[in-house]
Amino acid sequence: MSKKIVVIKYAAIGDVLRTTAILPALKEKYLDAKIYWITTDLSKPILENHPLIDKIYVESELTEEFKKSEYDLIINLDEDWDACQLASDLKGKRFGYYLKDGKILGTERTGYWMAMSLLGGEDRDLLKKKNQFSYQKIMCDIIDIPYSSKYKPMLKLTKQEEKDGLDFARQYRIDLDKDIVVGINTSAGRRWPLKEMPLDKTVKLIDKLIKEKFKVVLFGGEKECERNRIIRQQADRKLIDSGYHSSLRRFSSLINICDVVVSADTLAMHISIYLGKYTIAFFGPTPPQEIEFYSKGEAVSLHMDCLCCMKKVICDKKPNCMDLLDENCIVQKIIDYRKNNAK
Repeated sequence: MSKKIVVIKYAAIGDVLRTTAILPALKEKYLDAKIYWITTDLSKPILENHPLIDKIYVESELTEEFKKSEYDLIINLDEDWDACQLASDLKGKRFGYYLKDGKILGTERTGYWMAMSLLGGEDRDLLKKKNQFSYQKIMCDIIDIPYSSKYKPMLKLTKQEEKDGLDFARQYRIDLDKDIVVGINTSAGRRWPLKEMPLDKTVKLIDKLIKEKFKVVLFGGEKECERNRIIRQQADRKLIDSGYHSSLRRFSSLINICDVVVSADTLAMHISIYLGKYTIAFFGPTPPQEIEFYSKGEAVSLHMDCLCCMKKVICDKKPNCMDLLDENCIVQKIIDYRKNNAK
């Protein structure tokens, strides 16, 4: 009989997406396994159309029959209280996090990751800074499945979503057979403002890329509406704005027309990497070591002792790591990409 495997991963959306790297390894180890993924309403769209997931649930959709059934594996890679409660309630062999006596605990192989998380001690940020393993490798270790870079996260677009991207390109006179298209997503939302490239540097980056004859598309969500409005006002008028109110799937379909994406350590970076785009991601308060680019991109960061401070809002350094980012370095990397990938 087929193995029945439950994967619980709620957030953040980018983490949910990169956690799909475990699926090919699970399918290889457990042939014909049925995989059920439980997530949130916000994260569910990023998993849709995935060929290795048999059913996607949000917790409110779980029936009593589902909750009472027995499973071969319960994999919870979220330290969220509700996720741990669900992992404890379901019947099956557990990997990852669960609740016991009102405490969040981890199975045997979670110690390394837990020590770097909010559940860790005072040295958690230092341990995270010293870590040299990718997120995908650490998650595979927790589940006791082999890690290989051939096991990649997957974001599968539908034919219609691919067409939506092509229609956008035609609308803005982007010739995908000739133009090198560069996506720009330098903001990081309200949760991690210290991860974003300063606005003035973003404008300079855009202008220099347009001067080099690249087609440049600006990305952002509703939270970046005002920031992107200012960028549009200040940047070269040839800048193409992708809009702010796109659904998660629409956002992905537009990233799909890009050859190169420049992004903060945020959702756009993950989507770009897993759509196979060349991704240039810049880092300051978060660790680049955890990001697996699968030979299709690179991290940009400065040599500063305080990098990977994990600070979200306030930094005492003036100038800080993002202030010191060199947009010329990023422009040169994209020019080098064009030389090696001429259309």
